[in-house]
Amino acid sequence: MGNACGYLYPGKATVTTGRYRRIADEAEGGYLVQNDRCVLSEPAWLAGLTRTRALSDPVPLSALLRDSLFYPASGTDGDPVRHFGGQFLSFVYADYVLPEKDFLRELQKGFRGYRRLFTRRVEETVLAPSGWPTLSLTKRNTTADERRKYERRPFLLTLAPFYAYWTVFVRKSDQSEDHGPQRFSLLQIAHEGVEAFQALYVANGIVPRGIAVIQPGTGSGGNWTSFENPRGVLARMVRANPAGRPRYLLYGGRGKPEFYRVPCWPKYSHKVCSFLKGGESPDNGRVVCYEYKVEV
Repeated sequence: MGNACGYLYPGKATVTTGRYRRIADEAEGGYLVQNDRCVLSEPAWLAGLTRTRALSDPVPLSALLRDSLFYPASGTDGDPVRHFGGQFLSFVYADYVLPEKDFLRELQKGFRGYRRLFTRRVEETVLAPSGWPTLSLTKRNTTADERRKYERRPFLLTLAPFYAYWTVFVRKSDQSEDHGPQRFSLLQIAHEGVEAFQALYVANGIVPRGIAVIQPGTGSGGNWTSFENPRGVLARMVRANPAGRPRYLLYGGRGKPEFYRVPCWPKYSHKVCSFLKGGESPDNGRVVCYEYKVEV
């Protein structure tokens, strides 16, 4: 389940953060990749963070979650950081079948042009003080197959026992602003995505700035539910969050370009930017950033 293509170690970035750029695309004749209005200013908690403070002070969970990109079934997919660093400065990844050793191996590779300021293990009680929630699944909100698969969750969780790591990356001095933001944060959690969203965001009264639904392992990928389904468990929980809805939806994956021409969830109708996935060929798939539009 999820994406396991690795962080931004291999390959050259195709996005110039914070600037307009168009890339040739036979299917669309070029498309907008990034623009200035998407870019966030570096928050004080991130700009002033030192290694000593980060390793000794309490984890600033609310700060990590606020304005973050939440990516369930993430694997170690570095594309959102690679292409949307600047639009997001805090990334929260969740995947419950990614072994810790595989994650740490990719973390050692890191992101091209960045060094690690620190990496800190995060205790489960910090993320879910009352324990991880058990989802209430009924015939009204799930299928029989989803309920059956969810009942196997305790077994699936043993495939990758819980771990969580918080890392902050700093741009190397030999890299210019065009390479990406000065700093960004990555919180990687080994836990199921819907439960993680409820425990992290709903329970804390926080809405992420964006959510990524990128080839989330539906069907043969092993995910117990479809994150793409607008009436599915994840979509329902995101809509019902009292804190509000994410402003951005990143949707896509590998495959033919026409697979992702329409956003998987309604009301994310405005296309902000996009990138090719798995290289420069449109045939390898794409990820599109859509913005939520409230009808007036």
